[in-house]
Amino acid sequence: MPSNSHLVLSLQALYSRTIVDPLQKNNSMYTLFARKLLDKSTVTGPNLAVGEANRLYLDLLIETGDFTTALTKLEALEQASTTAGPAKPSALTANDETANDETATPAEPSGLDVDGARAGMLSLAEIVAYQAQCHEALKQWAEAQKAHMRHIDQFDADGWDHYLGTIRCSLQYASGAEESMGDAPANGDALLKFIRQQQQANALLRGPFLAEVHLFGSIIEVQRQATSSQSTAASLLLGITDVEVAKDSDATSEATSSVVSLDGLQSAFVDSVKNYVSRFGAKGCCYDDLAQYLSKIASGSLLDEAHTKKILDFASEIITENACDTTAISALGVDNPDNDTEETNATTEENTTSEPAAERKRHQYRLCRYIFAAKARRTLGVPQVTCDGLAAVSEARRAIITELVTQYCRSIPLNAGGVGGTSHVV
Repeated sequence: MPSNSHLVLSLQALYSRTIVDPLQKNNSMYTLFARKLLDKSTVTGPNLAVGEANRLYLDLLIETGDFTTALTKLEALEQASTTAGPAKPSALTANDETANDETATPAEPSGLDVDGARAGMLSLAEIVAYQAQCHEALKQWAEAQKAHMRHIDQFDADGWDHYLGTIRCSLQYASGAEESMGDAPANGDALLKFIRQQQQANALLRGPFLAEVHLFGSIIEVQRQATSSQSTAASLLLGITDVEVAKDSDATSEATSSVVSLDGLQSAFVDSVKNYVSRFGAKGCCYDDLAQYLSKIASGSLLDEAHTKKILDFASEIITENACDTTAISALGVDNPDNDTEETNATTEENTTSEPAAERKRHQYRLCRYIFAAKARRTLGVPQVTCDGLAAVSEARRAIITELVTQYCRSIPLNAGGVGGTSHVV
C-alpha cells in the first residue's frame, strides 16, 4: 500500500478523470474504485490532518449517492473540529523564556485554525456546506435549510448559494412535487424574518437584500403557476403576512395578520427591487444581479402590467435624475483626474479625499446608476412594439439611441486617465 499522501494523489488523479470527461463510460467504475480504496485506508480518520483526503472521500460518497454515510462522516469531523481544544502558538514569541535561544525548537503548529478546525482538516464552514448538500439530496428539507441558515449566520452572511438553498428548501417542500422526509422547513414569514435580520446585521452586503428579491419573486412564481389546489397549499406553507412585509412589523400582531395577496406580493417585490437598486445601483454588478428577474418581468411571467409599469417608471426616474451634468463634469478637467494641487486638496482629519476627486467619484456613481437603468429599460423591452404604432416605436428607438450617444460623449471626462478607453468608468 503506498503512503497516505501518494494514495490521496493517486485517487485524486483517478477521480479527476470523471470530472474532465463526464461522458466517459467507465466513470462510475473509477469513482467506485477510488471510494473502495479510501474505505480500506486509514487516510480519512477524523483525527488525521489530511483535509484533502476527507474532501476527496466526501466527494466520492456524494458522487456514488451514499449521502447517509457522508452525513455520518461529517458528524465525526464536526465533533473532531469542535473538541480540538484551544489554539497553541505555532512558533516562539518574544515573551518566551527561550526567545533568544538559537538552539530552541519552535513549537509544532496545533490547535484550531481560523475556521474552527484542526490545521489541515476541513473547516467547520466546509462541513456545514457539505451537510446542507447531503440533506437536500435526501429531501430532508428542514435539516438542509438549518444547515444553509447556519452557514449564513456563522460563516458567510453574503453566501448567495446558501440563500438560494434556504429558499429552495421551503419551495420544494411546499410544492409537494417530491416526497419529503423529516420536519417541515420554515414558512414564508420565517424566511423573510431571517433575511431581514441578516440585512440589519450586514447592511453593506448585497446577499441579504438580493435574497429578499428572490424570495418574493419565487413565491409569486409559485402562486401564478400552480393550480388552484396547489396554490392553496403553497399559500399556507409559503404565505407571507402583511405584518412581515411591513418594514416596521410588530411581532405581537402576527397572529391576527392576514396572508398577503398576489397583488401585495408583487408590490413587495417591486419595493425590494427599488431598495436593492437604491443601495447597490452604483455597482457594476447590480444589473447582473437583477437580470434574471428583469427578464422574467419582460416575459410577463413574474409581474402583471401594472407592476411592470412601476419598475419601468422607476428606471425612467433613475435615468432622468442621473443624466450627466455637462457643465459640472467639464469643470472637473481632464488633464489630472485627481486634481491634487495645493489649492484644491484641502485635507482635514475628517476628510482625506480632495474635493475635486470626491466630486468626480460622485459623477461616476451617477453614471453607473444611469447605465444600470438604461440596461434595465432595454431588457424590459422599451419601447414596446405594437401593431398600430411601428412608426412611433421606430422614432422612440432613435430618440433613445440619440440620448445614449449624448450621454456617452458627456461622460468621457469621467474616465480621463482610466484604463480601457472611455467606454469604461473607473
